[in-house]
Amino acid sequence: MNRTELSGNIAISIISLIIFFSVGEIITRLIAGNPIITESDDVLFWKCKKGQSGRWKARSPVAHVDRNGFRQSGTGFDNSLPSIYTGGDSYAWGEGVLDSETFSSQLQSALSRHGLKYNVINGGVPGYGIGQIIDRMEAECEKYNPRYAIFLWVEDDINRMRDISPEQKKRFLRSYKLRFMFRYSAFLKLVIKERVLDKLFQNTARLDFTVDRNNRYKQAHAFNEKIKGLEPKIKSNLEFLRKSNITPIWVFMTVPSQEFRGYLTGLSKEYSVPLIDPETVYRAHFPGLKDMETRYCGHFKPEVYKILSDQVLPLIISIEQ
Repeated sequence: MNRTELSGNIAISIISLIIFFSVGEIITRLIAGNPIITESDDVLFWKCKKGQSGRWKARSPVAHVDRNGFRQSGTGFDNSLPSIYTGGDSYAWGEGVLDSETFSSQLQSALSRHGLKYNVINGGVPGYGIGQIIDRMEAECEKYNPRYAIFLWVEDDINRMRDISPEQKKRFLRSYKLRFMFRYSAFLKLVIKERVLDKLFQNTARLDFTVDRNNRYKQAHAFNEKIKGLEPKIKSNLEFLRKSNITPIWVFMTVPSQEFRGYLTGLSKEYSVPLIDPETVYRAHFPGLKDMETRYCGHFKPEVYKILSDQVLPLIISIEQ
């Protein structure tokens, strides 16, 4: 085979691949819709691109991200209304449910029915750890100055994005920029499973991560070590909110271990932070905790978020009175 023939074959192969992926992308978007696009962020590591709609996963309902970078709650952000900020991970985001079925949206509707008009800001982002949740909460609270900041606690978040040096962070962000390009493609995201992308990401960044959890850190440290490492940031967050005249509210989004419940309960008493623990109510409505989850994504059904919003509602009403 001479050079001309070789060049011709390479060109044909490249064109064939482009056609294959283009057709695959069109068909996938027609069937599954657009993917939610994330962007790298020097502080938060990643965030959702503003003003978009799409699916976080192939089988998830379509989610709408507003012009401020939040998943939509209710009818949209109204600058004339006071706000409530909710911070958390994929449970706060509402993976697996419609915009109208998330905790934030259902809380906004419940407040409205009681004559309390609020923007309930959904500050949840899938994959966020405690540090990211706090960093985003403080940045957004400075911008929107809400009356309340609700922290939706998920225990596993204490293992996310931990023990990363400045150099590792740089490598992480470089690798994430390469990895997040896959998120533009619904076809690649559907065909090349997330675990494959994670493996590529781990090898490139040289970090022992599965998605966002530092496995080596998780295995090498006991609960007390992990939570003590976060304690200064948690306490600093409470001080920040109170200096800003924002009332903090803590909520166990998922059922915690006895260790985590004991720790957070003790800290809430020390700092006089309202803490809602819905486990008893969860168990009264569902025979087993697995019954709370959707069939395909391991996150909560809409009725669970309704139960949780009904737990938070009386607390806010009592404070308002």
